[in-house]
Amino acid sequence: QALDFKATTSLLGALTTKQISYAKDVTGNRDALDKARFRTSMANATWVPKQENQQAETDVRMLTKTAWHIGGGYNIGVGYADQHGFSKLGTHAGLEPPRLYEYAGLTVTSFTKSSGPFMSDQRKDARIETMLGSKKERHDYAVQDMESKMKLVNDSLETVIVELIRTVRTNLKENEDTIEQLYLRLADEFLTRIDMAQLQGVWSEYQEQSKLREVWISEFEEQAEGLEVQRAALVKNELQILGAVLLDVAHELRGPIERMLEEYAHKQNILVLNNRRAYADMVQRLRRHEIEKDKKSRARWETRKGAWYDTLHDRAVAKCKATLLSKPYANPKKRDTLYGALRSQQVILFERRVNMWMDLQALTPPSLTTDKSKAWMENLVQLDSEQELEHKQRCGALRKFEMEHFHDSQTVVEGLKKELKGYAEMTDAPMPSEDELKECSQEFEELILKRREVGQEAVRQCSETLALQLDYLSVPGI
Repeated sequence: QALDFKATTSLLGALTTKQISYAKDVTGNRDALDKARFRTSMANATWVPKQENQQAETDVRMLTKTAWHIGGGYNIGVGYADQHGFSKLGTHAGLEPPRLYEYAGLTVTSFTKSSGPFMSDQRKDARIETMLGSKKERHDYAVQDMESKMKLVNDSLETVIVELIRTVRTNLKENEDTIEQLYLRLADEFLTRIDMAQLQGVWSEYQEQSKLREVWISEFEEQAEGLEVQRAALVKNELQILGAVLLDVAHELRGPIERMLEEYAHKQNILVLNNRRAYADMVQRLRRHEIEKDKKSRARWETRKGAWYDTLHDRAVAKCKATLLSKPYANPKKRDTLYGALRSQQVILFERRVNMWMDLQALTPPSLTTDKSKAWMENLVQLDSEQELEHKQRCGALRKFEMEHFHDSQTVVEGLKKELKGYAEMTDAPMPSEDELKECSQEFEELILKRREVGQEAVRQCSETLALQLDYLSVPGI
């Protein structure tokens, strides 16, 4: 029995139905399983007996198709009767073409609607046009479905990359606040409370923060590159699926299909390249900003270190000044003690001298004798000698103290110079020259020199006054 023609042509439209599931490849026949994926219920159509007129139509079609191809190169409107010698093969001699079923040697008593002598060409058959339309519809649907999937892929990845950009921007912005908090520890009001270790610790912490920022930028670069690799893999998979489906539909030949797939692939490659160029430009801008930020932060830290050094310098100078202006150096207690002892001793000596004069006044004849006068004179000379020695010792002690006090003050100034040199070594600052140290300590040098001169002048005046006093108290002519 012949296969129903309508059943076979409707099979083409049934290929657009959903593919069936099948078991795993347990027999190794991969080709059969691949073909089974596209099997439909129409593919299992059974053979049905035909009526007599349907069978006659089938025979006429088969034989007519055979006769049609006898004269190869037949073209419409080229005089095919003369070309194939129809005037000698049939009863219809002349230029009029014979009926095709007579040319095939058939005698048909009954005809169906489409099996008569004026049957249309197969290329114009409505059923073939329906089949071609179905192929075009399936072809366009596959292309449209692939485009929608590619749009979905691009939209979903765009959301991810926007979130990655937002994340790295937020992290870098929040990290800037953390860095600013670091430098707040180097404000002017805190510089006097920190040492070199704490100052270096601020820069070390900044370097850790800078490394963390670089990690965030590198992670963004890797994740963005991973997204583009994922995009390329998804697009490649969709294009491969589209190619397999279009070749199976066979609406167009392999060449046009491959060119169309190459065009889609080219567009996606341009998209991926543009995205990578944008990511590279973004990462390059971020890293250039980080380099500039590191330079500015280093300059800022150096500025704060210089301010810290200046603070140490000013603090050392202020400490030296406060030391020299303090009571132990401005009005030392030892000086008061020495002058107090000198005054006390002068009072004692003066009282002895008064007592001696009172004793001399009490000597009246007959108590006043030559021996007693000589003894009194000897005691007075001894008192003058003792007082003169006392003057020299006391004034010498004062001069010695003034020199010691001057040297002590010089030690304070030298300590200032040494401390400034130590700060320069500790902070890697330029070592101050001798001229700079001299200029810094000039004020204090002048102060201690003035104090020494004032002290020595006071001792000189005291010594002269004591000498005049002794001359005044001495007995004339002795």
